[in-house]
Amino acid sequence: ASTGGSVGQYISYDTGPISMGRSAGGYDYGDDVDSNPTNPTNPNNRNNPNNRSNHSSSNNDPYFESRPLVGPGSGSEPDSMDGTTTAAALADLEDAIRDNLRNRRSVYEDPKTALLKMFQDVDDGSGDVSWDEFMAVCRRIGVNCSLEQAKKLFEKFGFVDRLPYSKFAHILLTQPSRQLASEMPSCPGPFRDVSAANFHGKVKDRHCRRPIYTPDDWDPAVEGALSAELPDRRLVLDHVFGFQGKDATAQNLFYTGDGDGSFVFFSAGVAAVQTRSGSGANESEGLKRRGDSSSSSSSSPSDSFPPTQRFFLGHTDDIKSLAICPAAVDFNGRPLPPRSVVATGQVSSHEEGPFICIWDCGAPPRSVDGIDSTGSHLIGEKRNNSNNSNNNNNNNNNTVASMRQLVKLPFQKEDRGFTALGFSADGVLLAAVATDNAHTIYVFDWRRQRLMESGRGQNGDPPQVMGLEWNPFSGRIPDVPQQFVSFGKKHVKVWTMAEAGASNGASGSNSGARFSSKQCSMGKLGLQNAHSACWLPPRQLGSAECGLVVGMADGQIYIFKGATAVKAISAHARGPQAIQPDGHVAYYGVRGMRLVELPSGSNGG
Repeated sequence: ASTGGSVGQYISYDTGPISMGRSAGGYDYGDDVDSNPTNPTNPNNRNNPNNRSNHSSSNNDPYFESRPLVGPGSGSEPDSMDGTTTAAALADLEDAIRDNLRNRRSVYEDPKTALLKMFQDVDDGSGDVSWDEFMAVCRRIGVNCSLEQAKKLFEKFGFVDRLPYSKFAHILLTQPSRQLASEMPSCPGPFRDVSAANFHGKVKDRHCRRPIYTPDDWDPAVEGALSAELPDRRLVLDHVFGFQGKDATAQNLFYTGDGDGSFVFFSAGVAAVQTRSGSGANESEGLKRRGDSSSSSSSSPSDSFPPTQRFFLGHTDDIKSLAICPAAVDFNGRPLPPRSVVATGQVSSHEEGPFICIWDCGAPPRSVDGIDSTGSHLIGEKRNNSNNSNNNNNNNNNTVASMRQLVKLPFQKEDRGFTALGFSADGVLLAAVATDNAHTIYVFDWRRQRLMESGRGQNGDPPQVMGLEWNPFSGRIPDVPQQFVSFGKKHVKVWTMAEAGASNGASGSNSGARFSSKQCSMGKLGLQNAHSACWLPPRQLGSAECGLVVGMADGQIYIFKGATAVKAISAHARGPQAIQPDGHVAYYGVRGMRLVELPSGSNGG
């Protein structure tokens, strides 16, 4: 009805079963309510003078706006002939509360949060409200609720004189489809017996993040047996598009040791090794498969044969970190060349904690079923060639076994995931930075799957530690210790392997831990985020102290002497900006550095 004493038009309401608003389920208070719109005594008749209201009073409550009170109880009239509250009136009350809350919403506070705050203001700590407290909250929203309406609303939710407001807010402001999904029965797994597959609801599977729903027209008697059969076709991963470069904080792309320009990267839950177009034997193989025995001088190698990708699919959730072993190692009596062992770390999945997979990016023997005799994962390779369309009608998936998993290191769910990984210079140790609030740094002898050390990297919401870098001169230069540097938000920390029997200073380290950590000082230079690091050889012959340079957020490179920054060199501009989740602006700065040894007498040294 309109305000200011004017006469509004009569509106007919459906008084059938109602749950929230006028949708479904609710109360029926009988047929004693006069539904004749021409009856002047009918309270639902908007032409009834008693139904006219004019609200001109003001309210100093901060939640109150200078607008007329709305809702079915906005006047002094009863909701029915005998003073009872109809289901339609309760639906109007809920709609009015919902609409007024949504009109007050802002980018900082959703309607549900605003409603809960109002209830908390009148709550005594019990988590529920009385009739009077509920009516007071309604007035703050701008909706007039009578005592009779409050009582009936409490009864509708299954309570008498106290209403748990968190439940009320959830049901009031949740979409009906979500309410239906939350109340729908669920099956804990797939059906084992086809004859019992008569379930209508959601089916939970450990491989799926969200439940699976049976079709509306599901008939197990007709479709059950067919649904239990495996299809005669399967999907094969063909190509990975995209690269997680913007959000990753540590290095996430490395060249392999194949010598053909191959590189390894990750995207989502897949790790991929891509061979450059037309490289080496792949080019000749591609020409041979296409029936071209002679190459044309007018066509480039990339035109003759597209890139090849091989995949590692041993992860169950998103990969967030990557490292490649710089040294040749021996694993179970089998020699592995340099830059052929890869480590990838993933986040926690809904069924297990995070874990690190260490795998061989070389080319192992072929496998039919994708699993070799040792139980290692052998994941397929797919070529992008123009003849693929001719093979769509046969069952050959054109896969070649590749990517053998060597080791899997499981972790607790509290670790959440990994922001950075790194192999030591000799390939024996693997360091991992977890994304728990302490950013715990783990050091493993990965071949023995033995934890050597764990220590606190940096406290705070992740990511605080953005990467780590091992000293490549350990073992190559006498007396240079095994050490690595971790860096991130306003900190640089050096971790050094302690001598046998020496005390360990790593905070939170295990008994028998072998590394000590030291916080570096920025000296007189500005304190800022560190995005990359690189070790330098000792300046003096016979010295065991290596230099350290760190790439900063503003585009400068800090040079450290010992544990103190002594000089800053401007490398380039601070780079593009990014808005962090907390609203602060950050810059990409110097995100990567590599030390290059120039031949004697060349330009630059």
